[in-house]
Amino acid sequence: MSRPLDGVVVLEMGEGISAAYCTSVMATLGADVIKIEASSGDPSRRLGPFPEDILHLEKSGLFLYLNRNKRSVVLDLDDAAGQDALRALSSRSSIVVENFAPGYLAERGLGYEALSRDQQTLVMTSITPFGQDGPYRDYRATEITVFALGGYMSLIGDRSRAPLKFGGSVAQYTTGLYASTATLTALHLAEEAGMGQYIDISVMESMTSDHSQDTMDYSYRGFVRERESSRVPIPCADGFISFSVQAHRYEDFRRLILGDRAEAEEADDAVARDQMRMEGDLDTEILQWSYDKSKYEAYLLAQDAHVPAAFVADMSDLVESPQYAAREYFVEIDHPEAGTQLYPGFPARLTGADWQYSAAPLLGEHTEEVLSELTELSAGMVAELAATEVA
Repeated sequence: MSRPLDGVVVLEMGEGISAAYCTSVMATLGADVIKIEASSGDPSRRLGPFPEDILHLEKSGLFLYLNRNKRSVVLDLDDAAGQDALRALSSRSSIVVENFAPGYLAERGLGYEALSRDQQTLVMTSITPFGQDGPYRDYRATEITVFALGGYMSLIGDRSRAPLKFGGSVAQYTTGLYASTATLTALHLAEEAGMGQYIDISVMESMTSDHSQDTMDYSYRGFVRERESSRVPIPCADGFISFSVQAHRYEDFRRLILGDRAEAEEADDAVARDQMRMEGDLDTEILQWSYDKSKYEAYLLAQDAHVPAAFVADMSDLVESPQYAAREYFVEIDHPEAGTQLYPGFPARLTGADWQYSAAPLLGEHTEEVLSELTELSAGMVAELAATEVA
């Protein structure tokens, strides 16, 4: 069965999450993604989790997830032979995605200007913390720094305490999604109009784009949104549940919590109901209602009462979820070193397309295969490059 990007060759260079997640989307959609790694491997190979907590280059859970459906080629981009091989591969590719520091590839004769000479419809996407220009261009950054500088951290947490960041690497994954969308749009233009594109993606700008309503509040009114006093999730017998109750659902919520007592205590008008909702007039009754119920039981009761609610799900809840099971979201993939493991699937379905998943590549597993298939390098040169010792 065909997939949307069958026949599209993508080169991925760099390290970590943002570029790898961008191209992971393309690989699932059918692209032939060739991951260029140094002989030491992508640093994410050294990031866990690992089986039995033993570091192993071929068993990183992060790497195995990000690099399904890809092929690995080891090249030394500081070496002339490696640079020549990269140029040869890019001339046969539709897309290049990289997240090196600004200027890194150009200094080696591998920037967009150089690579597009041999492939005029090339789409090249560069992901950096702050973009290819501006006063922050060469500044260092981590997940937490771009989350803070992009404005999101000022909005997260209780206003009486220090600001927080989301768990995990939200900035990197969000940027990877923006990059994949922009890259595939540019690919369509390249195919339709015969015009290549260079795409400059900033992680900080991706974060700011995710809360654009706050920009408009500031633009319209000079209003700077701050963190609010948060209502913590409500404890149940085995976890927590959280409600999001707007004024028009408040009567349903009171009936859920108070049962037969609700009718006599309801307010007469919407303004009074909303005031009671905001002031938390049912806090004690909510705790009495929830403390002896499981989080899943409380969730089902709330949904039956048409009250927006969610229990705080941990990973065991996700893996055992009847919703995920019904949609066959999680997939099992067998890897020659890590064995059979469970992975998140692709959160989109296309009519007539059946997603396929193959294991993440071993370091340099496809060097000889890819160079022989996609370049005109001599057999001797291919053999020499393929013989590069990996860490």
